[in-house]
Amino acid sequence: MDLLIKSSHLIRYAESGTVDIQKNIRYKYNVRKINIFMRERAIMNVIEEFRTEIFDKFIDKLTTFLPDFILAIVIFIVSMWLINVICNSMKKILGKSKIEKTLHAFTISALKVSLRIIVIIIVADILGLPMGTFIAALGAAGVAIALAVKDNLADFTSGILLIVTKPFKIGDIIEAEGSTGTVAEIQLTYSVLKTADNKKVIIPNSKLANSKVINLSSEDRRRVELSFYMRLNTDMDKVKKIICNVLEKNIMSHNEPLPIIGISGQTINSLVIDVKVWCNTADYWTLYYDLNESLKKEFDKQDLLGANVQ
Repeated sequence: MDLLIKSSHLIRYAESGTVDIQKNIRYKYNVRKINIFMRERAIMNVIEEFRTEIFDKFIDKLTTFLPDFILAIVIFIVSMWLINVICNSMKKILGKSKIEKTLHAFTISALKVSLRIIVIIIVADILGLPMGTFIAALGAAGVAIALAVKDNLADFTSGILLIVTKPFKIGDIIEAEGSTGTVAEIQLTYSVLKTADNKKVIIPNSKLANSKVINLSSEDRRRVELSFYMRLNTDMDKVKKIICNVLEKNIMSHNEPLPIIGISGQTINSLVIDVKVWCNTADYWTLYYDLNESLKKEFDKQDLLGANVQ
């Protein structure tokens, strides 16, 4: 009987525990459902807030901004077309002018850049951008670029100086930076020389503007200067007669100004005889080698040449 009573109590306890477990499960389910609902509600609130606070404001801003934006785009496109027309017209004007051709490209590029900067400032003002900040940023960027390319800017300004002052022009023969050659190009940052043995020498314009440059072809005439070593007992009248005969036979030598023939020095066993004669600049090297060869032959016939001993 006691066993039966205990068994009935156990059954009732088990039934009550089962009920509690079921209640606990239902409670947890309801709590999870409420949490899901709250999260969904929060998401809907965020979406609603985005739509009312951001999207609607964006639409309002876009409605207000769109006419200015379209106007800015139209002005930008039309301005770019007008800049091309102006630059092409300027190119034709410069082609008919007497301005150095090398300066044409620089003038057109400078004009194009300046006009584009003006257009950008106008478009930025139409769009309502803060112009003070924009111009300050543009100035800072210009300073930074100038510092980064200061060497190139020096070459650039020197190129303009060379074009304007014209110490030499294309086709001139110059000596500069240890090289001698014909000027083939004068660019804004560098110049190109072609040497007699067909080498291409590129020299920065800043070097040409700040160092000694000898223009060998700027004048119509040049003077050929030769030196010969004669024996100490040489008859100078005889030497002068030989030299004058050679000069008279050579059509490239000039009689005006008169050639100069004389003793310029003396070594242990030789006299140094100088011959200086004028010619056309274009004939300089031809006459130089021709006279050296002709005089050497005449002096050898008379056995007049001495040794070059210091």
